[in-house]
Amino acid sequence: GFVNDGTLSGGKFGNALSFDGSDDNVFVDGSLADLSGMSELTLEAWIYVRSYPSAALGHGSFGGIVTKWYQSTTKDTYGIWVSGEGGAYKHKLVGGLGPQVEHGLWGTTDVSLNTWHYVALVYDSSAGTAELYLDGSLEASITGLSGSLNSADNPLYMGADYYGIAATPYVWRFFDGIIDEVRISNMAHAISGSPTSAFIRKSDTVALWHFDESVGTLAFSDSAISHTGIIDGASW
Repeated sequence: GFVNDGTLSGGKFGNALSFDGSDDNVFVDGSLADLSGMSELTLEAWIYVRSYPSAALGHGSFGGIVTKWYQSTTKDTYGIWVSGEGGAYKHKLVGGLGPQVEHGLWGTTDVSLNTWHYVALVYDSSAGTAELYLDGSLEASITGLSGSLNSADNPLYMGADYYGIAATPYVWRFFDGIIDEVRISNMAHAISGSPTSAFIRKSDTVALWHFDESVGTLAFSDSAISHTGIIDGASW
């Protein structure tokens, strides 16, 4: 993806990208069909939160971890956020799936600062379930769901979110911390505990970013279909 002002930091496994919570983000072209429209999904990442988003906006402000969102029930696809200082669910993990759940999965455990956490969002249309995990433990679940996720061409962001319904769309909900090992799979994986090594590419891997390049102007995705972009304004 396009990396906008992220800087390399020590990762959970190897290197990673650090985000300042102000305007840093990773942009990935969302027009390729494999990034949306799945009937099953597992979205995973390692995060290190330095501070929670400030200012209450409804349920509390969010910091986008991995989001393919638009603020529209017809184009929202999936996302994981950390909730900020305002609202009943402050400092918790938040998961959304479009159109089934939107921001419907609310964690119950504080995402503690300055430590590594494994986060995962799982959707299985056959089982009719959506599940949100923190450090391998189930935080929230919803049953009785059906259908595939929205097929949409809006961007995917890491470290931020996209407000696509505005007259002039913009990036917001910035994340303050470090993100490492982002993997998107088109199958529903069983989550049990936290991984003990870097993610590997599997047959169901749609995209996998290790953020280990350290040099050059490209951020590579380890996947059958390329989701590589140009690094813009970042230093490794």
